[in-house]
Amino acid sequence: MESLRQQLAARNYDAFTIRRLQTENETLRELLGLRKESRIVAGVLARPNQIPYDTLLIDKGETDGIVDGAVVYVEGAIAIGAVVAAYPQSALVRLASAPGARSTAYVFGPNIFTEAEGRGGGVLRVAVPQGAPLAVGDMVMLPAADGGVYGEIAAIESVE
Repeated sequence: MESLRQQLAARNYDAFTIRRLQTENETLRELLGLRKESRIVAGVLARPNQIPYDTLLIDKGETDGIVDGAVVYVEGAIAIGAVVAAYPQSALVRLASAPGARSTAYVFGPNIFTEAEGRGGGVLRVAVPQGAPLAVGDMVMLPAADGGVYGEIAAIESVE
């Protein structure tokens, strides 16, 4: 019972810390004059298995304000790719995991910027210098997007 109380207290502390950091982040953005990104909600018309892998077709397009290069999110904060072709009523999205797709990523833990490369099938690979303190579970973010999280480190492979 005491162990569960301690776990609950730790979770409450973590939730408090997250809220505090979100508030601090918003304050700093305001001080720097950074504007919040406007987002457009869209549905998926076609996904992998229906169209070429690592692409999506969404039901919003140029008439709705969609532009080429716009970052695409799921669940509000997970960056999954970018618009590569905007049409009047729809848009084609290339997922970050598409083979050959490259972007800058920030890895928490070692706290470094690196390049993320799509490997296909939903896999995104980041390379870090040998000896960097990387751990499974470290978050990987898209620094150019407002709170865009790519995901987390799922596996580590060391290659000389």
